[in-house]
Amino acid sequence: MLTKTLAGAILLWTALSWADSMFSYWLYRGYNSKDSGEQVEFYTNALAAWTAGDGPKNKAAAYNSRGLAYHAKMDEDRAIQDFDRAIELRPGYEAAYCNRGDAFRGKKDYDHAVQDYDKAVKLKPGYEAAYYGRGNTFHEMKEIDRAIRDYTKALELKPDWEAAFCSRGNAFREKPDIDRAIQDYNVVIELNPSFAEAYYGRGLVYVMKKDFKQGLADCAKAIALKPDAAEAYRCRGNIYVEKKDLDKAVEDFSRAIALKADDAALYLDRGSAYRLQGDYGRAIADLSRSVALDPGAPRSYSRLGHCCYEAGKDQDAVDAFIKSLNLHRDPGAWAGLAMALLRQGHADKALSAFRKGVKLEPALAEGAKAVKGKDAYTKGQLKALDELAGLLKKAPRP
Repeated sequence: MLTKTLAGAILLWTALSWADSMFSYWLYRGYNSKDSGEQVEFYTNALAAWTAGDGPKNKAAAYNSRGLAYHAKMDEDRAIQDFDRAIELRPGYEAAYCNRGDAFRGKKDYDHAVQDYDKAVKLKPGYEAAYYGRGNTFHEMKEIDRAIRDYTKALELKPDWEAAFCSRGNAFREKPDIDRAIQDYNVVIELNPSFAEAYYGRGLVYVMKKDFKQGLADCAKAIALKPDAAEAYRCRGNIYVEKKDLDKAVEDFSRAIALKADDAALYLDRGSAYRLQGDYGRAIADLSRSVALDPGAPRSYSRLGHCCYEAGKDQDAVDAFIKSLNLHRDPGAWAGLAMALLRQGHADKALSAFRKGVKLEPALAEGAKAVKGKDAYTKGQLKALDELAGLLKKAPRP
């Protein structure tokens, strides 16, 4: 969240006219511009024009404001440099600490972000923006309970804050606490019926409840309010996957990708839909793109491995499953690796891999019965699982 505090600049504007200070003139232009590039230019001009008569607090405000402009441009390093300078000039500047926390969060430097939010709260115990920023940081760190506590504190301080309600709803959805998530999304929609994110967030919850009719309605409303919301198209695409309407799912995932071409999750979703259609060429291309964008995602490698196996690309499957297992020891990936090795003729290696999967998920020892009804497994894979389970029963214990 960008915390744009005018306090320092107001001191100056009430005391000087534009003719008296070029610093105040450029500062005023920066505050009134909606373009982050212009803001950087105007605040830079203000800092160049600053004199001792303009006061150190106002100089700190100019650095803080330029830092916000750099943050809006996602130039977090320059933003942090400006917030550093603002804090040097004004050590008790709580807004600069909060804003620097936002910039550190933008760099995924969560430890420093939390430190800055802590400092902002210490300087101003009732600072709702700092609680909200720290809540967002904990949310990204997957510390959901701590995120919810901070969102709740922010809402105690600002009870009609729709963005905080929506963020807390998102956190409850991930917890998952479905009923409380819906309650928060409902409050957002009551406060602001045009808040698109609340509709597709609630839509995702309805997907979890298997209420696809209401989920589709919420996604459609979100898209009507915000046609460039990639997340809403993704949400609706996943509903279509659940409804087995794969053509519509692919269409929505493609729309989302057109809006957000660097999102690994979107390629994972579309690749998975192509896989269910049996279009392995497109599926492998999308899943390969997903792991290229996010090399630390074990699920994407595992999904790629299953797709390669189904396409008859056994060595590519082996490679993908090994990469997945290097990131996370998942029983499904061990089973997938075992299937690919078995078809390559490496029965001993396949049995060894399968044993590791069974150790993590004992039900796998029953073969296809353990995964019956799951879309992730084709008939060929189910047959391979039964074969592996049979080998395991016959093999002597290691």
